[in-house]
Amino acid sequence: MRQGQDAPVRRDALRSRQAILAAAREVFAAASSAPMSEVARRAGLGEATLYRHFPDRARLMAALADENLAVLERLATEHAGSPGAFEMLLSALVGDQTGSPGLVLAIRNGSGRDEHADYARRLRALLREPIRAAQAAGLLREDFTPEDALLIGYMVDGVLARAAQAGPATGARVLDLVWRGIGHRLADG
Repeated sequence: MRQGQDAPVRRDALRSRQAILAAAREVFAAASSAPMSEVARRAGLGEATLYRHFPDRARLMAALADENLAVLERLATEHAGSPGAFEMLLSALVGDQTGSPGLVLAIRNGSGRDEHADYARRLRALLREPIRAAQAAGLLREDFTPEDALLIGYMVDGVLARAAQAGPATGARVLDLVWRGIGHRLADG
């Protein structure tokens, strides 16, 4: 192999990485400040293996955020050009937040400033076309921007931080209130 080329990822290394990410989702969903050692234990791996893949908490959180964003990117691609794509993407974002608030908090608090800024930049870029399609169909206010979508995410974070029994029903209510302010839901006709 020539110098500068990445070595192919071994299957066992890929399995270890996937096990770590799956375990981290479970562990941090239950307790956002859980120790990394608990992630290794839940993954069935040693801490050395965990730290070989993710040298620090920020890199693990960035990988989890990347996975979340990859799901949204697939959804955006599958629904490209659809006037309802933005509503679906916003629902998925809020669903992630309300379905696993501990994980979202862990990602936000565990990621470095650069990783969070990169995630926000990528999310704004991802939402640009779905927002335009919804606006063109008259489903979304003309002055709504991708930055406004990030503000909605921050509002949901605030609700989740203060609502004692926050969960999917809370997320659905927040989305309903938001949609009445920014546009017309497809279901409203």
